[in-house]
Amino acid sequence: MLLVVSAGACTPASLPTLPAATAQIETSSAGAAPGDMPPAETAIVASGSPTDAYTAVARRMLGCWFGGDGPLRPTHVFHADAKPPSQGGTAEIVIYERDPGQHDQRGVRAFRVSFDTAAQGVRVGIIALKVASPLAEAMVRDVEGWVRGGSGCQLRTASPPQAAAQQAPAQAVPPRPSKR
Repeated sequence: MLLVVSAGACTPASLPTLPAATAQIETSSAGAAPGDMPPAETAIVASGSPTDAYTAVARRMLGCWFGGDGPLRPTHVFHADAKPPSQGGTAEIVIYERDPGQHDQRGVRAFRVSFDTAAQGVRVGIIALKVASPLAEAMVRDVEGWVRGGSGCQLRTASPPQAAAQQAPAQAVPPRPSKR
């Protein structure tokens, strides 16, 4: 039996060569359009408990953003979940886009605030999931201020009630059945 090995098939002279790289590919700016960026969470640590911070923020949010002629009232839905202090008091507030087609009218998640126990007090995480940048910035500033004991309402300045009502799509709300 004769075994022939051909050494010529694997010599460096017969290997394909790749062209030299001309420039490094930049990936940090790929898809950097404002709508393509994933939402970033802002987190602050404040004194107090998650329950105290949640209570302060929820009250201000309902009064400023959703109360009376609040700018989010016609277009969004407020929802909150909070555990009792005996179970850690963690809480979450989620603002949903209003969807009349849903039973509870909660559509897409637009804004979220979470409250968790931290070593120095309470960690408040704020994330604008689907809110235009100028409004998102005002909403984040409002929450940060309310956690620290403030009472301002920058969202009303950024989006006055008349402007918010004009931006809201005309949606037919089914009449509520009357009780007889």
